[in-house]
Amino acid sequence: MARIILTQPSPRGGAVASALRSRGHQVLEMPVRRLLPLTDEPAVQEALGRISRFDWVIFCSPGSVQSAWAAVPRPWPASTGVAVVGPGTGAALQALDIDSFGPSHPPLSPRQPP
Repeated sequence: MARIILTQPSPRGGAVASALRSRGHQVLEMPVRRLLPLTDEPAVQEALGRISRFDWVIFCSPGSVQSAWAAVPRPWPASTGVAVVGPGTGAALQALDIDSFGPSHPPLSPRQPP
């Protein structure tokens, strides 16, 4: 049995903590941040209204995909590409409906712009 401090953001950390506990580990949850949907914020609404004027939207975490999903325009503007920072973010996007998006880019490395 290991003693673990889990710093993964809420609410995602709960599932990881449960899985670790089910394996007999002692887990202290200390999320260093919380994921909150910001889609009601005026600045976010304004940016989403102009999304077709952006070249790319880059999702930087699975939480960013989940938080933004309810507010992204449908259909997605064909002129606006979608990129993800890592494979987990790509999987979160695919799990929702990647076919509704325009051009896509595979996960980015730290030195590779879209």
